[in-house]
Amino acid sequence: MRDHRIKRFFTEPRGGGPVHSQVPRVTMRLGYAIAAWGGIFAAVHFYWAAGGTAASAGPATEAADGWVAAYIAFIALLGIAGGTVGLAIARNGVLGVPRRVLFLLTRTGATVLLIGVGIAAIRVAAGTDEGWQESPTATAAITVYFLVGGLLYALAARALRRSFVCPAP
Repeated sequence: MRDHRIKRFFTEPRGGGPVHSQVPRVTMRLGYAIAAWGGIFAAVHFYWAAGGTAASAGPATEAADGWVAAYIAFIALLGIAGGTVGLAIARNGVLGVPRRVLFLLTRTGATVLLIGVGIAAIRVAAGTDEGWQESPTATAAITVYFLVGGLLYALAARALRRSFVCPAP
């Protein structure tokens, strides 16, 4: 009997609840990856809001400049919100968010992040990105980080789209 429970633990999809609400493993892993991405994003932005300068592609944020610090802290809160979306995906609505809302949020996240990557690429190509001229390594790392986030959100949106059937137009 114990072997049966162990086998079922490793072979059944996670997500809890009734069978119709189980999360496929790929979707669950994407959700946790998005949550980790959002957590790292938020932590780095809170660090910058507090005046940290490591890995910063732009001008140093001084703690005395309250508006800039508040803006960067707000961006960190958006990272937390994005990580929460990832947890809602991984935990299959434990947070009470309907799948269609999660789909729209992941699609929006992917769009915003990938547009940001496109704008950064255009600015670097045009030679108008001051961060690239001052710190090319940090700017490249940040751009790649945004690209990874955009791809994670896009893959999650695709997985969520497949999880429900839309009525024909």
